[in-house]
This record gives sequence, structure tokens and C-alpha cells, in this order.
Amino acid sequence: MYSGAGASCLTNWARAYLVIEPTDLHGVYKFIAAKRGERIGWGYDYPVFETFWSHCKESGKLLWVPASEAEIKASAKTEKTADDLLQVLPIGQDLRIEQIQKLAKAKLRIGQKATVVLIKELVDCKSVLQISIPRSGTCPEKKYRRETLADC
Repeated sequence: MYSGAGASCLTNWARAYLVIEPTDLHGVYKFIAAKRGERIGWGYDYPVFETFWSHCKESGKLLWVPASEAEIKASAKTEKTADDLLQVLPIGQDLRIEQIQKLAKAKLRIGQKATVVLIKELVDCKSVLQISIPRSGTCPEKKYRRETLADC
């Protein structure tokens, strides 16, 4: 509900909210009935709060049509796993977390916080080695190294 406004004081005045969110597939969007979604009329036997629509141009008009099953499957955002991150890490190279975050964003399109969580998971299962480099007067610098081709 708050994805567009960011605070409840800005969203509570409206009678209803419809959020349109892009998907990974160009031209397919996820429609979310965020507030009072049970009244929108989607679904027959039970209320539906999310649907997928694609837009197309027919005879110069922009039309919203229900997305096909194939489009819905292709547009689904998949959660990236620790193994996905492991596959993009170079073997035998010491990297700072910032370098890994840039690599993860460029190759996997995942954010900084998600990258930190995945790196911790890789360290816990010993697929990535955490190296602490002492520094005077402050915390040690942490670097990470993938040493083998083994998965988590």
C-alpha cells in the first residue's frame, strides 16, 4: 500500500489504491489492488488482489490485456540464491564487500543488503572464505575469496 507514498498519512485519505509494478519481462506488468482489493472484482470464487496484464498496440491504440500463462511465468521475478552469487565470484581473488555488491548488481540485479545476506550464507557454508586484514586503530578489513568450484 505504501509503495508509492511511503507513509500512512499520505495513503489513508484514498478510497482505494491500485499499484502497477513492472516485471522482468518487457510489456508485462503486475497490478496490485493494495487497498480495498476485495472490492475490485478480480477472481470468481475468492478475491484476487494481484493480476498480470500486458499492453499491446492495436490499430494505434494502447490496450491492456490479461497476460498469458507463458508471459506470467516468464515475467516472474526469481529470488537469487547464494549459489547464484557464488557463480559470478572469481576464483582465488580477494574482494571487498563493495566490489562484490557492484558485481552482484551488474550481473544478478540484486541490491546491497541482499548481497550481504548471501555472502554471509556463503561464508557459513564455507564456499567463500572471509579474510580479516588487521589495521591499526580500527576494525580489521574484511575481504572474501572463493577458492574452489564447489557449491554451497
